[in-house]
Amino acid sequence: VKSLDLNVDGRTLLVAHNSLYVAGESRTGVALIDIATNSVLPWQTDWYLQSRLNCAGARLAIRDAEFSPDGSRFVVVEKGGGRCDKSIAWPTADGPGLEENLWVTQMFDSVLAVGAADNAFYVGGHFCYVRAMGAIPFTRVLEDPGVAKPTACSNKVVDVGDIKARYQIAALDPNTGAPLDWNPTTTSVIGSYDIEITPRGMLHGMDGDRVAWINTGRFSFHDLGTPTPPAPPLDTPPVVSIEAPASDATVSGRFRISGMAFDDVA
Repeated sequence: VKSLDLNVDGRTLLVAHNSLYVAGESRTGVALIDIATNSVLPWQTDWYLQSRLNCAGARLAIRDAEFSPDGSRFVVVEKGGGRCDKSIAWPTADGPGLEENLWVTQMFDSVLAVGAADNAFYVGGHFCYVRAMGAIPFTRVLEDPGVAKPTACSNKVVDVGDIKARYQIAALDPNTGAPLDWNPTTTSVIGSYDIEITPRGMLHGMDGDRVAWINTGRFSFHDLGTPTPPAPPLDTPPVVSIEAPASDATVSGRFRISGMAFDDVA
């Protein structure tokens, strides 16, 4: 068992694990348990039973899972090589038959942690690209080839078409799985190991020491309050006046340049 999370309803327990059965019931990878009655709920998908065959050596390793704040959905993150490095969203409600995913996002390398906030599922791991794939029906689980990683990973990679550069930490749209613009990058090597959402913001643990090029040590904190609106476009060039040296002056040796600059958007 890699992760437990309790739904906001106070009784539905999410169990993300790397086995085939829970309490004797077929529940590969994911199970929901009613802790009021101590029983496995009927919710079931065979996605992980089949998708593990896509993994390197059929070794699917589910690493973390978390409910959305409203409890309506949850995201499971995994590693397994190539076609098995994904973040996948599922509905909490038990529909008829086997459950279908809400969306699948290809991460191109290991995903180790997920945290859920109102506006995003934040994921961390050993990846550097993210690609939203939308919902993939269960019948196509073995047909999904994904796409190849555009380049080797570094924190200097850039977007390539619909493949977005996100170095070892990313924010995914809760409704689509598409990467949001939030992109601080890190200097971690193996990756981001843990993400925890609190009422104040996000705690993030990694094996690097910088996030957004700020020295944070092994842990960083991210304020998830109201985003600052982007600055308006620069319509007027700055006004710059150089006071010294004088215009057209010839200088030699050590000297100081001084002046003033004014800009309409600071």
